[in-house]
Amino acid sequence: MLETIEAWIGFILVLVFLGTLFAGFSMWYGAGLGRIDRSGFWKSLFVAFCASGVTYLITLAALVFSPSIRTLHGFAAGLVLSVFVIKGIYRTSLLKALVPWIFFLAAQGLAILAAAELVIGSLPDLHIMIR
Repeated sequence: MLETIEAWIGFILVLVFLGTLFAGFSMWYGAGLGRIDRSGFWKSLFVAFCASGVTYLITLAALVFSPSIRTLHGFAAGLVLSVFVIKGIYRTSLLKALVPWIFFLAAQGLAILAAAELVIGSLPDLHIMIR
């Protein structure tokens, strides 16, 4: 039991760190492609930190307040809400905010794969733990 809890804590910490770092770099590139004004690297890293925070807080809230809602459903809801965080911080339109958001989604996916490999050992083991 304790090993499972330690694996989850390690997985979450690695996921948050890697996800934010990957997202910062990729959103910086995506903001440039989307022609968003005032989208420097540090601002993109801040946006990535805030969007990741919203994503993981919604995931945690879904898990704590309604255990019948799966962790993946909360994570998906957090990802959808993160587009509004991106829109607000960059002060741009929703359509322009979708470009860095797509890069944010890709970065979160890479972070999940990397964290699953580093902490849990493999992606199928992560799938077993989530179910």
